[in-house]
Amino acid sequence: MSNCVKCGSELKPSDKFCQKCGTLNIQPVKRARWNWLPWLVALGTALLVIMFAGTAVREIYRRNTGFYERRNDPSYNVTVTDAVNETFSSELFGENTKFAYPEVSIKGKNTNSANQKIAKEIEKYHEGREGQFAADYTYYFNKHSSFNKKVLSIVVEVCYVRTSTRSDSTYFVYNISIETGRLLDTEQTLRSFGIGQTGLENSVKRTYDSYVKTVNLTDEEKKELYDDAHLAEPFFGKDGHLCFATVIPKEDGDNESILFDAHTKKVLPGPIVFKGNGNLNDME
Repeated sequence: MSNCVKCGSELKPSDKFCQKCGTLNIQPVKRARWNWLPWLVALGTALLVIMFAGTAVREIYRRNTGFYERRNDPSYNVTVTDAVNETFSSELFGENTKFAYPEVSIKGKNTNSANQKIAKEIEKYHEGREGQFAADYTYYFNKHSSFNKKVLSIVVEVCYVRTSTRSDSTYFVYNISIETGRLLDTEQTLRSFGIGQTGLENSVKRTYDSYVKTVNLTDEEKKELYDDAHLAEPFFGKDGHLCFATVIPKEDGDNESILFDAHTKKVLPGPIVFKGNGNLNDME
């Protein structure tokens, strides 16, 4: 109900003219106030979406590159640098032969024990093989493992010449807890994946099922490969995948160390790169 603008008489909703004074009644229209709040909320939401989308895209890109090559991860205050990085000319390996292994620093954590073990093992393996030895490493950050454990996995590949035409290679695998700065043993590493030793062996054998279809191995070599599945060394790879380092046995004694991704069942590239046809003299 409203009232006449002239005499104040009460009007019905259907009354265009006042029944008492006959005045044309046009009620003033209340102008709606402009409400900025929904627009501010929408703008703020859009900015947050853009910010989180940018972070997600960056993380997807970084994870899809496979690993973080010689880069720091500021969000976790993790730094991986060269404890030793020597480049020399070798008659057997050629020019630019690299001998490198890492040192880890995690802000607020004591990584001395991990670094000392890495240095001790690599130096011991290197002892007596100067000029015939190459070593390099890569590492992977995993932030998506079970039990909220964040792990830095380091894979050091070492290769030395036994003769002028043959070489031996192997991998040293180190899994370091980013939360404690300590090395994880195999059981602790597998626990981060939510599996045990049996689960690792099953994953390794399933990976071998795909691998043996692509290479020529004798029945004896295949049998030894599967029998040694328990010797595989697990580590975190791309996207937190279960990966492992292992040795492919050969009847001629020229065994081959190799890395596998148990999720994709594919061979991973090692840190040491061979040029040309993979001849020893073409090693980078």
